[in-house]
Amino acid sequence: MKGEMGNQGLVGPQGPPGLKGQKGEQGAKGSSGAQGIRGEKGEPGLSYPVQMVRIIGTRNRGRAEVYHNNVWGTICDDDWDNSDATVFCRMLGYSRGIALTNVTPGSGEIWLDDVACRGTETSLWSCQKSNWGSHNCNHNEDAGVECR
Repeated sequence: MKGEMGNQGLVGPQGPPGLKGQKGEQGAKGSSGAQGIRGEKGEPGLSYPVQMVRIIGTRNRGRAEVYHNNVWGTICDDDWDNSDATVFCRMLGYSRGIALTNVTPGSGEIWLDDVACRGTETSLWSCQKSNWGSHNCNHNEDAGVECR
């Protein structure tokens, strides 16, 4: 005669994890999606004007010069201040400027004198100033800037 079944034993401890399997093969490349809808044509860009101001010295510090009548010339430092320098530097893409005096003198034309900017203008041409070429200066009074 067969005896009765005994009580179930205790669960044993979990075994260590098995070895990692091999990497599977890469799947087939899917098909390309449909081409998107073409966007509208944009407005033509603005042409950038010829640079009308420059610094003679280093990249951001030196004598301030302006281009007028196809000739580069200097600016007299009479009343030249940080507001004027800031407008000049803004024309070169900087955010502010510091007025310098006693810079290396230039030669040739002295184009501007008595420049009086408020500091909010986008160009020296919008500032109060004497007429182009009208001045009472020598090149030892040429204006300079440090742009930041």
